[in-house]
Amino acid sequence: MARKRSTTTSRSTSRRSSAGSPAGASPRSTSSRRSGREAAAPAESDESALGIEGALGIATTVVLLLGLLMLDYTLGKFLGEGLFFGG
Repeated sequence: MARKRSTTTSRSTSRRSSAGSPAGASPRSTSSRRSGREAAAPAESDESALGIEGALGIATTVVLLLGLLMLDYTLGKFLGEGLFFGG
């Protein structure tokens, strides 16, 4: 038989960390607003980079396409049956 999961009906907000904020203030109320100049500057993040997975995917695609073109060239030159290089 499968066990039933126990659920709690009330959630406590006392678990939130309120370090540095006045007593009773919500964490959002003490955050500073950014000036217009800072908000307009583009944020650079590490996730915008291509990464090793993307580079390997592109390199693999290029190598496979070049291999297919070389095979088609060989088939066209020696057997006359190439798709692009057939004669």
